[in-house]
Amino acid sequence: MSFREAYKLATNSNISWYPRHMMTSMKQMQAKLRTIDFIIEVHDARIPFSGRNINFQNLLGIKPRILVFNKKDLVDKTCYEQIIKKVSDQEKDVVKVLFTSANQIKDHSLLNILPIILDHIKISNRYNRMGADEYNIMIIGVPNVGKSSLLNAFRNKYMKKSKASEEGPYAGVTKSVLNKIKVYPNPKVFVFDTPGIMAPHISSSEAAMRLALCATFKDSLIGEKNMCDYLLYWLNKRKLMNEYTHCGELNLPLSEVTNANKQSATLLHEKSHNLKFPDTILTKENNEIDMKIYGPYLNNKPTDNILDYLIRVAIVNQRFVKVRKVIYDGNSESINNNQHWEFKPDINTAANLFLKTFRSGKMGKFILDDDI
Repeated sequence: MSFREAYKLATNSNISWYPRHMMTSMKQMQAKLRTIDFIIEVHDARIPFSGRNINFQNLLGIKPRILVFNKKDLVDKTCYEQIIKKVSDQEKDVVKVLFTSANQIKDHSLLNILPIILDHIKISNRYNRMGADEYNIMIIGVPNVGKSSLLNAFRNKYMKKSKASEEGPYAGVTKSVLNKIKVYPNPKVFVFDTPGIMAPHISSSEAAMRLALCATFKDSLIGEKNMCDYLLYWLNKRKLMNEYTHCGELNLPLSEVTNANKQSATLLHEKSHNLKFPDTILTKENNEIDMKIYGPYLNNKPTDNILDYLIRVAIVNQRFVKVRKVIYDGNSESINNNQHWEFKPDINTAANLFLKTFRSGKMGKFILDDDI
């Protein structure tokens, strides 16, 4: 079977997400810059180069900064050195490049960040900040890369305090730059948490899809099925078919694996061994699914068709949607209006399952920017 060599987005329109609050926040951050001693730029380790806001370079001015690639638990650590070297070669003003998992309190790399920053501030020219007793740090980055999680980790570690900044698994949780939060007692260190700010224009459709897969903007902007299509293309291009062909129960929680669920998984196994299919299978609600129609989708073969794959995922994971069945009574111009219902694979839920499996790291540890 042949697979796509290049990816083409289904829509011809440029993808961007730069709402008004981002423009306003950028101006507020620039206004606060005179009171800042150091900047922490946070980005998703799965996309170390895609989507980093180039406008931050103008914002930063001469302020020293550390670059933190967060969510390191979702990437292959053998790639760290290559990424650090590339960043160091291209961005001479970066004091240090670190990989962290801010949602894991026991991550030792979190303990290195503030000591490095404090040591650098003490020996640097603070200009108008010279002589100030307190140190001010600003955390910046695109949405949903873990800026608030990093701030809360500092506060929990050094202040023994609970969360001061709201966190969420989706983009756009933090919208204010006015909060000055204390994270270190002596010397006093304060952090300004800022909203995630995208670049006004994204360089390419592939960069946009990678940002979308990492949930740096809302799924609805591109659409879950389009994102799944790109993920399927990305895996096929790298010969990683095994990561999705054995979809099985697709990492469902054990509590959700029902007998019917196991029945579908067994059918998938039987289909791959050319065994005979039954005419129907039962959903969890004991509703019949016509396997004469959907049986051919149950196989372990690689595919380049996202719709075929999502139908497979829906059946194996027992995700069906109830729809009205249109019945013609022999006259092509009239429809029997008696209420008849049938169950079809729920493609939207299957797409969400596929994305959730990738984003949680259960599909594997990948760096999407492996070709940059």
